[in-house]
Amino acid sequence: MPLITATVVKEETTSKLGIAFERVSEDKAMTIKLIRDDSLFKGSDLVEGLIVASAAGLDMEGMSPKDAADALREAPGGEEISLVCKGALSTIEKDKKKMFKKEGKIGISFKSTTSAPGKIFVSNIKEDSKFIGTDLTVGHQVLYINGEPCPPKVAEAVELLTKKGAEKITLVTIDPEDEIVVPKAKEEPVTTEVVEEKKEDDAESSPDPDADTTAEGEQEEDLTPEGNKTLLDTVFGVCMC
Repeated sequence: MPLITATVVKEETTSKLGIAFERVSEDKAMTIKLIRDDSLFKGSDLVEGLIVASAAGLDMEGMSPKDAADALREAPGGEEISLVCKGALSTIEKDKKKMFKKEGKIGISFKSTTSAPGKIFVSNIKEDSKFIGTDLTVGHQVLYINGEPCPPKVAEAVELLTKKGAEKITLVTIDPEDEIVVPKAKEEPVTTEVVEEKKEDDAESSPDPDADTTAEGEQEEDLTPEGNKTLLDTVFGVCMC
């Protein structure tokens, strides 16, 4: 699993880092949502869309955007702090164009899918491609091409890839499998002793079967969706530090 790491130093503990994180659902990993132009991470190898692996030395697997933001925010000033993301950075040098000859082929292909509209994936890497031996992998999603966000259409992505004037080609990609997070099991509702004692009192004072039904209804109240929420149900969204 390739990793991309960026290390910065805050002047003070309260210094802003200018980066935002996002987690859209319980079964999706946290990603970088935004890197501001004035961010300490601007100019690093990190790009928007990368999957967050750790922040300031803390594992971020299954954690919330607030957890990542807090880890970076609370890191002391004057010391190095690192943000590690799952993703691959692949760079090759283009062959210099010879007189009266066409530029050499890059040797990779892109595709889009109906199941993930707006996303571009690597569909093929030819054996003679310079990307052979790099971390570029068939099936991975392309996030950035030569420092620019990957366009949502294949034709536009290819146009950006083959743009003239660049001496190097750099692709930032992620493995779609890394986006999948196994949801944590829901916590079982805890029935307090006070509730149990109340049930017993109700049962003893009223032998009527209807009274038992009422007590049972009170016991099951915590099993409603609202009462059965875990912390993960409230940690999705965007958080900036």
